[in-house]
Amino acid sequence: MLPTLPLLGLQFHPLTPYRLAEAALSRYETEGSATIVTPNALMLAAICHRPALRQLLAEFDLTAPDGDGVRLAARLCRRKIPLKCAGIEVGHALVRLAAERGLSLFLCGGRPGVAERAAKRLTDTLPTLRIAGVCDGYQGEAILQERIVASGAVIVFVCLGFPKQEQFIAACRRVYPAVYAALGGSLDVYAGDRRRAPRLFQLLHAEWLWRVLCEPRRILRLAPLPRFYLSLLANRLGLRPSRRRCDPFGKKI
Repeated sequence: MLPTLPLLGLQFHPLTPYRLAEAALSRYETEGSATIVTPNALMLAAICHRPALRQLLAEFDLTAPDGDGVRLAARLCRRKIPLKCAGIEVGHALVRLAAERGLSLFLCGGRPGVAERAAKRLTDTLPTLRIAGVCDGYQGEAILQERIVASGAVIVFVCLGFPKQEQFIAACRRVYPAVYAALGGSLDVYAGDRRRAPRLFQLLHAEWLWRVLCEPRRILRLAPLPRFYLSLLANRLGLRPSRRRCDPFGKKI
Protein backbone atom coordinates (compact mmCIF):
# COMPACT_ATOMS: atom_id res chain seq x y z
CA MET A 1 0.00 0.00 0.00
CA LEU A 2 1.25 3.45 -0.90
CA PRO A 3 1.25 6.13 1.82
CA THR A 4 -1.49 8.72 1.47
CA LEU A 5 -2.25 12.05 3.09
CA PRO A 6 -5.80 13.51 3.02
CA LEU A 7 -6.05 17.18 2.15
CA LEU A 8 -9.01 19.18 0.84
CA GLY A 9 -10.89 16.09 -0.25
CA LEU A 10 -7.93 14.59 -2.14
CA GLN A 11 -5.61 11.74 -1.20
CA PHE A 12 -2.07 12.92 -1.83
CA HIS A 13 0.79 10.46 -2.26
CA PRO A 14 3.90 11.89 -0.54
CA LEU A 15 6.45 10.11 -2.74
CA THR A 16 9.52 11.11 -4.70
CA PRO A 17 8.90 11.70 -8.42
CA TYR A 18 10.70 8.49 -9.37
CA ARG A 19 8.78 6.43 -6.81
CA LEU A 20 5.50 7.92 -8.02
CA ALA A 21 6.39 7.08 -11.62
CA GLU A 22 7.25 3.51 -10.61
CA ALA A 23 3.93 3.23 -8.77
CA ALA A 24 2.07 4.38 -11.89
CA LEU A 25 3.76 1.79 -14.10
CA SER A 26 3.17 -0.90 -11.49
CA ARG A 27 -0.52 -0.02 -11.38
CA TYR A 28 -0.65 -0.11 -15.18
CA GLU A 29 0.80 -3.62 -15.16
CA THR A 30 -1.71 -4.88 -12.59
CA GLU A 31 -4.83 -2.79 -13.31
CA GLY A 32 -4.41 -2.01 -17.00
CA SER A 33 -4.30 1.78 -16.60
CA ALA A 34 -3.04 4.51 -14.29
CA THR A 35 -3.61 8.26 -13.99
CA ILE A 36 -1.46 10.92 -12.34
CA VAL A 37 -2.55 14.41 -11.39
CA THR A 38 -0.24 17.08 -9.94
CA PRO A 39 -2.31 19.75 -8.17
CA ASN A 40 -0.70 23.07 -7.28
CA ALA A 41 -2.01 25.66 -4.84
CA LEU A 42 -4.15 27.41 -7.46
CA MET A 43 -5.87 24.13 -8.27
CA LEU A 44 -6.55 23.52 -4.57
CA ALA A 45 -8.05 26.99 -4.28
CA ALA A 46 -10.31 26.25 -7.25
CA ILE A 47 -11.63 22.93 -5.95
CA CYS A 48 -12.63 24.48 -2.62
CA HIS A 49 -15.53 26.21 -4.36
CA ARG A 50 -16.14 23.82 -7.24
CA PRO A 51 -17.18 20.35 -5.99
CA ALA A 52 -17.27 18.93 -9.52
CA LEU A 53 -13.57 19.72 -9.97
CA ARG A 54 -12.77 18.23 -6.58
CA GLN A 55 -14.51 15.01 -7.58
CA LEU A 56 -12.69 15.00 -10.92
CA LEU A 57 -9.27 15.18 -9.26
CA ALA A 58 -10.27 12.69 -6.56
CA GLU A 59 -10.83 10.04 -9.23
CA PHE A 60 -7.18 10.06 -10.31
CA ASP A 61 -5.13 7.09 -9.12
CA LEU A 62 -2.05 9.02 -7.98
CA THR A 63 -1.93 12.59 -6.69
CA ALA A 64 1.37 14.44 -6.37
CA PRO A 65 1.81 17.64 -4.30
CA ASP A 66 3.15 20.05 -6.93
CA GLY A 67 4.83 22.97 -5.25
CA ASP A 68 5.53 24.51 -1.88
CA GLY A 69 2.15 26.21 -1.98
CA VAL A 70 0.51 22.82 -1.48
CA ARG A 71 2.80 22.09 1.46
CA LEU A 72 1.86 25.43 3.01
CA ALA A 73 -1.83 24.60 2.59
CA ALA A 74 -1.19 21.27 4.31
CA ARG A 75 0.52 22.97 7.27
CA LEU A 76 -2.42 25.33 7.66
CA CYS A 77 -4.65 22.25 7.80
CA ARG A 78 -2.43 20.63 10.46
CA ARG A 79 -0.98 18.21 7.93
CA LYS A 80 2.62 17.67 6.89
CA ILE A 81 3.71 16.82 3.37
CA PRO A 82 7.40 15.89 3.70
CA LEU A 83 8.37 16.80 0.15
CA LYS A 84 6.97 18.37 -2.98
CA CYS A 85 6.66 16.34 -6.17
CA ALA A 86 6.70 18.73 -9.12
CA GLY A 87 4.86 17.59 -12.20
CA ILE A 88 7.84 18.31 -14.43
CA GLU A 89 9.97 15.97 -12.29
CA VAL A 90 7.31 13.26 -12.42
CA GLY A 91 7.43 13.60 -16.20
CA HIS A 92 11.21 13.29 -16.24
CA ALA A 93 10.98 10.15 -14.08
CA LEU A 94 8.42 8.59 -16.43
CA VAL A 95 10.62 9.44 -19.42
CA ARG A 96 13.63 7.73 -17.83
CA LEU A 97 11.62 4.63 -16.96
CA ALA A 98 10.11 4.54 -20.46
CA ALA A 99 13.59 4.65 -21.99
CA GLU A 100 14.86 1.93 -19.65
CA ARG A 101 11.92 -0.40 -20.21
CA GLY A 102 11.28 0.23 -23.88
CA LEU A 103 7.86 1.82 -23.34
CA SER A 104 6.43 4.24 -25.89
CA LEU A 105 5.46 7.82 -25.04
CA PHE A 106 2.89 10.19 -26.55
CA LEU A 107 3.18 13.96 -26.03
CA CYS A 108 -0.04 15.94 -26.16
CA GLY A 109 -0.46 19.68 -25.70
CA GLY A 110 1.24 23.03 -26.09
CA ARG A 111 1.34 25.41 -29.01
CA PRO A 112 1.99 24.04 -32.51
CA GLY A 113 5.56 22.77 -32.70
CA VAL A 114 6.15 22.55 -28.94
CA ALA A 115 5.49 18.81 -28.64
CA GLU A 116 7.77 18.12 -31.63
CA ARG A 117 10.62 20.12 -30.08
CA ALA A 118 10.06 18.45 -26.72
CA ALA A 119 10.20 15.02 -28.35
CA LYS A 120 13.47 15.87 -30.12
CA ARG A 121 15.17 17.17 -26.98
CA LEU A 122 14.02 14.19 -24.93
CA THR A 123 15.26 11.66 -27.50
CA ASP A 124 18.54 13.58 -27.89
CA THR A 125 19.07 13.09 -24.16
CA LEU A 126 17.73 9.51 -24.08
CA PRO A 127 18.26 7.87 -27.51
CA THR A 128 16.45 4.70 -26.44
CA LEU A 129 13.23 6.61 -25.73
CA ARG A 130 10.43 5.69 -28.14
CA ILE A 131 8.11 8.56 -29.08
CA ALA A 132 4.86 7.04 -30.36
CA GLY A 133 3.43 10.37 -31.47
CA VAL A 134 2.88 14.05 -30.73
CA CYS A 135 -0.06 16.43 -31.08
CA ASP A 136 -0.45 20.10 -30.17
CA GLY A 137 -3.14 21.31 -27.81
CA TYR A 138 -5.07 23.21 -30.46
CA GLN A 139 -6.65 20.10 -31.97
CA GLY A 140 -10.15 19.01 -31.03
CA GLU A 141 -10.48 16.41 -28.30
CA ALA A 142 -11.79 13.83 -30.77
CA ILE A 143 -8.65 14.22 -32.89
CA LEU A 144 -6.39 14.05 -29.83
CA GLN A 145 -8.08 10.88 -28.66
CA GLU A 146 -7.92 9.33 -32.12
CA ARG A 147 -4.19 9.98 -32.42
CA ILE A 148 -3.45 8.63 -28.95
CA VAL A 149 -5.36 5.42 -29.66
CA ALA A 150 -3.66 5.01 -33.05
CA SER A 151 -0.21 5.54 -31.53
CA GLY A 152 -0.39 2.52 -29.24
CA ALA A 153 1.52 4.49 -26.58
CA VAL A 154 1.86 3.12 -23.05
CA ILE A 155 2.53 6.54 -21.45
CA VAL A 156 0.65 9.71 -22.41
CA PHE A 157 1.61 13.20 -21.25
CA VAL A 158 -1.42 15.51 -21.41
CA CYS A 159 -0.48 19.19 -21.14
CA LEU A 160 -3.65 21.16 -21.85
CA GLY A 161 -3.93 23.19 -18.66
CA PHE A 162 -6.27 22.77 -15.70
CA PRO A 163 -9.02 21.57 -15.78
CA LYS A 164 -9.13 20.70 -19.48
CA GLN A 165 -6.31 18.16 -19.25
CA GLU A 166 -7.88 16.35 -16.30
CA GLN A 167 -11.27 16.24 -18.01
CA PHE A 168 -9.69 14.91 -21.18
CA ILE A 169 -7.82 12.17 -19.30
CA ALA A 170 -10.99 11.11 -17.45
CA ALA A 171 -12.74 10.62 -20.80
CA CYS A 172 -9.83 9.16 -22.75
CA ARG A 173 -8.87 6.50 -20.22
CA ARG A 174 -12.29 4.88 -20.67
CA VAL A 175 -11.57 4.47 -24.38
CA TYR A 176 -7.85 3.73 -24.29
CA PRO A 177 -6.16 2.40 -21.10
CA ALA A 178 -2.65 3.79 -20.58
CA VAL A 179 -0.52 5.66 -18.06
CA TYR A 180 -1.81 9.23 -18.25
CA ALA A 181 -0.02 12.14 -16.58
CA ALA A 182 -1.56 15.63 -16.39
CA LEU A 183 1.51 17.86 -16.55
CA GLY A 184 0.37 21.41 -17.29
CA GLY A 185 3.06 23.47 -18.99
CA SER A 186 5.82 20.87 -18.74
CA LEU A 187 6.12 20.48 -22.51
CA ASP A 188 7.32 24.09 -22.80
CA VAL A 189 10.20 23.27 -20.46
CA TYR A 190 11.01 19.98 -22.18
CA ALA A 191 11.03 21.82 -25.50
CA GLY A 192 13.42 24.46 -24.17
CA ASP A 193 10.93 27.28 -24.72
CA ARG A 194 10.80 28.05 -21.02
CA ARG A 195 13.35 27.61 -18.26
CA ARG A 196 12.57 26.08 -14.94
CA ALA A 197 13.52 28.15 -11.91
CA PRO A 198 17.24 28.08 -11.08
CA ARG A 199 18.33 25.86 -8.22
CA LEU A 200 18.64 28.82 -5.84
CA PHE A 201 14.96 29.72 -6.30
CA GLN A 202 14.02 26.08 -5.74
CA LEU A 203 16.02 25.94 -2.52
CA LEU A 204 14.39 29.17 -1.33
CA HIS A 205 10.91 27.73 -2.12
CA ALA A 206 10.40 30.60 -4.56
CA GLU A 207 9.78 28.95 -7.92
CA TRP A 208 6.53 30.94 -8.10
CA LEU A 209 8.57 34.17 -7.88
CA TRP A 210 10.80 33.07 -10.75
CA ARG A 211 7.78 32.42 -12.94
CA VAL A 212 6.37 35.85 -12.10
CA LEU A 213 9.71 37.50 -12.91
CA CYS A 214 9.76 35.73 -16.27
CA GLU A 215 6.09 36.43 -16.98
CA PRO A 216 4.89 39.44 -14.90
CA ARG A 217 1.30 38.98 -16.02
CA ARG A 218 1.22 35.70 -14.09
CA ILE A 219 0.86 37.74 -10.90
CA LEU A 220 -2.82 38.16 -11.77
CA ARG A 221 -3.28 34.38 -11.70
CA LEU A 222 -2.04 34.31 -8.10
CA ALA A 223 -4.79 36.63 -6.90
CA PRO A 224 -6.98 33.82 -5.39
CA LEU A 225 -4.17 32.50 -3.18
CA PRO A 226 -4.17 35.06 -0.31
CA ARG A 227 -7.90 34.52 0.27
CA PHE A 228 -7.40 30.75 0.00
CA TYR A 229 -4.66 30.68 2.64
CA LEU A 230 -6.56 33.06 4.90
CA SER A 231 -9.58 30.77 4.67
CA LEU A 232 -7.47 27.78 5.71
CA LEU A 233 -5.96 29.76 8.56
CA ALA A 234 -9.42 30.85 9.69
CA ASN A 235 -10.53 27.21 9.73
CA ARG A 236 -7.53 26.31 11.82
CA LEU A 237 -8.27 29.08 14.32
CA GLY A 238 -11.97 28.27 14.42
CA LEU A 239 -13.02 31.59 12.91
CA ARG A 240 -15.79 32.15 10.38
CA PRO A 241 -14.73 34.85 7.91
CA SER A 242 -17.48 33.98 5.46
CA ARG A 243 -20.63 31.89 5.17
CA ARG A 244 -18.79 29.22 3.18
CA ARG A 245 -15.40 28.15 4.39
CA CYS A 246 -12.91 25.73 2.89
CA ASP A 247 -12.60 22.57 4.95
CA PRO A 248 -9.37 20.49 4.85
CA PHE A 249 -11.38 17.33 4.44
CA GLY A 250 -13.50 18.58 1.58
CA LYS A 251 -16.73 19.11 3.51
CA LYS A 252 -18.98 22.13 3.13
CA ILE A 253 -19.33 23.94 6.45
